[in-house]
Amino acid sequence: MLFRVTFLALFLQTLGLFAAQLDLAVVEYPKPKTVEQLTAALTKCQLSDLTNSDRTVTKNPDLESGYVLFSQSFPAAPEVQSLTRIKSSRVEVSSRLQNGILQVQITLSEGKDSGLHLFTQRVFQGQAPFKPGSPQVISLRQFTAKSKIVSKNHSDFKETASTITILAQMK
Repeated sequence: MLFRVTFLALFLQTLGLFAAQLDLAVVEYPKPKTVEQLTAALTKCQLSDLTNSDRTVTKNPDLESGYVLFSQSFPAAPEVQSLTRIKSSRVEVSSRLQNGILQVQITLSEGKDSGLHLFTQRVFQGQAPFKPGSPQVISLRQFTAKSKIVSKNHSDFKETASTITILAQMK
């Protein structure tokens, strides 16, 4: 009898793991954001709904205006390796959940056919404590870019700040 109960408990835990889903996304915001600001805003949404378009789909001002660079759902597993190809883009995903820490690396490669194949490659990676439930920030990178604006006999420099973040949710 004890064997049956133990087997049933292990079976239900395993079934729960395979029924779970891991959502990963890379989102670029055209304004500076903080981890605290995004974490508070993410508690009220589902990551799959937020990233269901080229732009973030939300009415929350802290999450609006984001460009979704990548979004995909995977069956929950301790380790995920994936390669996806869409037109001339290639996405490699590697994630590992171990001891409550999620490690993610997402590589976006875009190719242009101009006689010789030219590829640009962007790598997004990070790790953070992770638990199932609401979406979480795994990595956040802020950067500023300067561009020169030239008009009639006058040139100026414009500085823009952006935030790129890796988001994850297990449900």
